[in-house]
Amino acid sequence: ARVAATDATYDALARPAMRRGEFRFVETLYAAKATDRGGGVGPDSLAILLDSYANGQPPQPDKAEGAFRYELEISAEKGLP
Repeated sequence: ARVAATDATYDALARPAMRRGEFRFVETLYAAKATDRGGGVGPDSLAILLDSYANGQPPQPDKAEGAFRYELEISAEKGLP
């Protein structure tokens, strides 16, 4: 039987990569999470993604802004504050 990944599972996998600035891995992981959830990754995962962009070499401020704006849009569509 296959057990579905939870938000905590995705975040636990992403944290080590975030610390190393491996934003491409975190992006790929959270793209799968967004697909599983039906859009968006949630606030805790967004924070991890933004930290991975900040820790990247070089840092990725444009990607961070894009991810933040996308999550705001998803939240508005879902009627979340």
